[in-house]
Amino acid sequence: MADEKISGLDDLLYDVTLTDNDTGDPFTSGDVTMVLCKLDTVEPLGDGSIQALEHVGEGRWKATHDADDFAADLPALNKKFDRVIKVAGITDGRHLARCRRVAIIKERPE
Repeated sequence: MADEKISGLDDLLYDVTLTDNDTGDPFTSGDVTMVLCKLDTVEPLGDGSIQALEHVGEGRWKATHDADDFAADLPALNKKFDRVIKVAGITDGRHLARCRRVAIIKERPE
């Protein structure tokens, strides 16, 4: 497994549970994409911030980012960006969350 420059963000940014708004049933099929976007838009931060999600069960969808591409696309520290989900044939982009880029400090060896 490659050493990630930014770790622990997959669960935060690329892990969602989707349900049908009318029935509450888990959404289990289709083409689902998570996009990290420029603030107040559905415009991707870059190619590395677009991830196809895979259904892993009970309406839960996940993906793993490519660390190098992902890191290159992030905005400057302390800047905000939006997390948007796209479901083919259902939505062009639904805003899920506003995120802030924060510094991540690796634990120093003793």
